[in-house]
Amino acid sequence: MSLLQRAVHFMSKNVAVWKRLGANSTIISWLSGLIIPIDQDQTFIFPKQPPLTKEQDTWFEKQFWKYIEANAIEICLSPRAVHCYFLVPKTGKSLWRIIADLRPINPFVLASKFKMDGISLILSLISQDDYMFVADLSSGYFQVMIDESSRNLLAFFYKGQYWRYTVLPFGYSCSPIIFTKIMCVLTGYIHRVLRIRVSAYIDDIFGCVSGKQNALESMQRVYNVVDSVAVRDPDKCSKVPMQEVQVLGFLVNSVSMTISIPDNKVNSTLDLLKDVIRRIETKVEVTSRELSKVAGRICAFSEAFMQAKIFLPSFYALIHIKDGNKEAWDLPLQDTSEFKVSRFLEDANWIVQNLVTFNGRFFGQPLRVFGITIVANNRLRFAFQVLDEFTIVDFNTEICKVLERELVAILLTLQTGKFDRKRILLRVYMNITVQALLRNCFGDKSRTLVVAIWEEIYTRQIYMLTPVVSLDSEEFNPQCPADGTDWVMKQEVFNHINKVLSPITMDFFASKSNAKLSQFITRLEDTFFYLWNHQLGYFCVPFGLLLRVINKLQQEQAQAVIIVPVWVNQPWWNTLIDHEVDSMMLNGSDFVRGSTTNVEPQNGSWLIKAVLVDFQIKK
Repeated sequence: MSLLQRAVHFMSKNVAVWKRLGANSTIISWLSGLIIPIDQDQTFIFPKQPPLTKEQDTWFEKQFWKYIEANAIEICLSPRAVHCYFLVPKTGKSLWRIIADLRPINPFVLASKFKMDGISLILSLISQDDYMFVADLSSGYFQVMIDESSRNLLAFFYKGQYWRYTVLPFGYSCSPIIFTKIMCVLTGYIHRVLRIRVSAYIDDIFGCVSGKQNALESMQRVYNVVDSVAVRDPDKCSKVPMQEVQVLGFLVNSVSMTISIPDNKVNSTLDLLKDVIRRIETKVEVTSRELSKVAGRICAFSEAFMQAKIFLPSFYALIHIKDGNKEAWDLPLQDTSEFKVSRFLEDANWIVQNLVTFNGRFFGQPLRVFGITIVANNRLRFAFQVLDEFTIVDFNTEICKVLERELVAILLTLQTGKFDRKRILLRVYMNITVQALLRNCFGDKSRTLVVAIWEEIYTRQIYMLTPVVSLDSEEFNPQCPADGTDWVMKQEVFNHINKVLSPITMDFFASKSNAKLSQFITRLEDTFFYLWNHQLGYFCVPFGLLLRVINKLQQEQAQAVIIVPVWVNQPWWNTLIDHEVDSMMLNGSDFVRGSTTNVEPQNGSWLIKAVLVDFQIKK
């Protein structure tokens, strides 16, 4: 039996095991046979299949018969909706991936927005010197079965006959969220029961464990659980845990705590970019579609090629400017009000010259911090931090020893510029410059100086931010920004928490509608750059930041009161409970909607907990 034959419907054949892992009724219904929720009276136009190239047609026919043999597709006698298909190039043994063009039915399906775990979560899971492993499922989507009643919506025409998918296809707008939620059951069980740090991006699984022997045993335990509910591709799974692995297209090293782009991807991207530059400069026609493929790759690299974020606006402009105008993608590239070919060339040339030099970054704690703000007399004031030592110096020749003349020139421009805001004129956070610095505030003339800043920052490993806001209660309103993800704890509930758990002295994530103390740091300030272990802090944070917050509290051995949802499958849950001193259960009625949000904590059956944690102790 081939790997594909084993994989087809495998998850759906093991519903009982999924129940034991903790799958809820919705997940079980999907696995038992996914129903596409489209009204029975809805009708569709049957499009004509565009021709494939000879090479593609030969490959598709071979793959087609493999799908037939594996029962991934079957004859369709009464198609309700017929779709086209196209091939997308992919790496590995298979030349292409077959994508079903399900645009006829996708508009009739309500696709929920959701956040997928990406490389940023993986970096948050890794500790110094961890051993890491990766695993990949074989034909992940095909392991989920489509219910008989919905298969006629997934028909296509080939060799004079209608055929239909029996498996979850690529191209269905809900496929990513359905498969991600199924995989969350698996990763949640591994977090909750095996207590191993893992993450899943579609069908790619990543895990990390401290200690070589422990990692080897943990990897096998993870594989055993995965094998009970899914089919892995052994050629794409780690044989032994390593301290450097390739995951989601990046090379991650836990010894140096760095993330970088693999050399083969760097070289292939440079070849593509150089070819595009040559064609533009020699007036050879280049379409927006061709150029957007290169732009998309550069944008995807920005997590490891941080300096490129200065130059990405022209790449993003190219990608988004054609939205809603399919024909424009295949027209020759030309200037528009939002996109300039000359700007793109300038950015592309800089990336060609610097991609190799600036490939890679640290994802651990910053070594040094340099901050800028304005004091009441409008003079620039600087905060320079070396590890835990923090000093304030005025603008004088000392600062010239830290940065090159080009940076000082920008600072002088900042000092004499016309700004209405009292604070933050320049911020670089983990080597990202705020876009306003580049074009919105200063325009193109600042580009040369900004590049010089980047080179200096990169050489010296300097990180820039604004210092903490004033804790003067008179400045409370202007300093607390509105937060679009805000929901508000009732004041009487906070007072009760403050009385029962412990007197809290500092609010580390204040916002305009959700601030409880006169001493605070706002969410828009870089609160992660400040020490949290000098007083008892209060953390009511967007849930997406909880892993990062808990990691920092643990690193600093801090005490805190933190508001969390009872999400026992999350990777931060066990760490939190291990250091819990006391807690209080809350419910949705203890919160109200913020003035700038649509979030309703009352919706669903949310359980929320106020937890007093002490990371100097462990149960």
